[in-house]
Amino acid sequence: MSFGKRTTVPGFDASPTANVSRVRRGGYPLAVVTTGITTYVFLVLMTFIPYFNPTGRGAIEIASMAWSAALNIVAMGAIVFLAVDLSFRAMRVSSRLAYSATCGLLTLAACFGLSVMLTGWSSPAFFIVAVLPPATIGGCVLGWYRR
Repeated sequence: MSFGKRTTVPGFDASPTANVSRVRRGGYPLAVVTTGITTYVFLVLMTFIPYFNPTGRGAIEIASMAWSAALNIVAMGAIVFLAVDLSFRAMRVSSRLAYSATCGLLTLAACFGLSVMLTGWSSPAFFIVAVLPPATIGGCVLGWYRR
């Protein structure tokens, strides 16, 4: 009997480095930051589309107010990203497409639903352009770190 030695089973490699995939760290914060940056860029670019800027305000005025909208979308996206990440890890899903589509659609549904609850009605076109692409990009970044 040797104290501290592991017993081995014939045909089974019990070494700690056998078939261990490298876990990538830092995906969640990077996904949230990416969502914030792309949301801000999309909101500023939306000022050049007449449907989203009927008053004709300048891009500088809109850019100064877009930070608060981007922070709201990032806060909602961060909660959704955490829920999706935890549930997909539990189900062992590692597809970037699954992360991207799920994060994008759930963030869109959460932001649009919250807006409808608070204001009574909101334009779905605004949320499709301002929320869906940044959340989908953030979900893709999160999925890339989880593969």
